[in-house]
Amino acid sequence: MKDFPIRFVLTDEAITPSAGLALVGYLLHRTKLDKRVNALRLPTVRREVHISHSDVIRSMIGLLATGKTDFDHIEAYRQDDIFSASMGIQHVPSSPTLRQRLDQLACLPMTEAIIWEESMRLLVRQHATLSPCWTKGKTTWLPLDVDGSHLTTPIRKKKE
Repeated sequence: MKDFPIRFVLTDEAITPSAGLALVGYLLHRTKLDKRVNALRLPTVRREVHISHSDVIRSMIGLLATGKTDFDHIEAYRQDDIFSASMGIQHVPSSPTLRQRLDQLACLPMTEAIIWEESMRLLVRQHATLSPCWTKGKTTWLPLDVDGSHLTTPIRKKKE
């Protein structure tokens, strides 16, 4: 994915969920997330899969960035060129593929480590300003909303 010729300016204007996707995709592009998750091997997924692991991860991140948490919400974005271009997705997965692949990736111990490491690498690389919310002695607490649990909690089977 090439850099977008976009200039970000602080304004009072409301940002719509799809407008924010360009920034999310750009930031993801500045990580090694794609290379690292695509190197993971799943026994049930062929190496030459049509939909890469990174497409699956980026699709879920895109959903979360727009406030959607249900796998079925991906269906509305499957033919959305803005969604795929903004997020750097080659092939947007179907809802079952998204759910199944995330479930499979969650079973690999390295998946969680990759998510955490790349999140931290991005914060450091972007020189993110982190402001503590509370300090006591030498201990400082910092609010940081990084949730990889949706990738590490296997989907429970429905009761039959």
